[in-house]
Amino acid sequence: MPDQIRDARRSRYWTADNVIVDVYGPKIGMAGLAVYACLCRHANSETQDSFPAKRLLMQECGVKTEGPVERGLEALVAVGLLSITPRFREDGSQTS
Repeated sequence: MPDQIRDARRSRYWTADNVIVDVYGPKIGMAGLAVYACLCRHANSETQDSFPAKRLLMQECGVKTEGPVERGLEALVAVGLLSITPRFREDGSQTS
């Protein structure tokens, strides 16, 4: 059974297994942990899908540029905690 990465029992808060900090923290760094927390905060409690805009992630992580958010996302993908799937509008343009 895989590690439980996010506890979805309640909709107004979330928890993460200690493995996120203990095992993945050193691999993903502070940016990865901050971005992970924000993604979890916005995740659908049933599907675990999360689609916050980068600007929202920047605001919630307290950064003024996209760099730290991008590094956090890249770190999460690199360790397998996140997969990024582009979404498109009906007209074919990509969403945020």
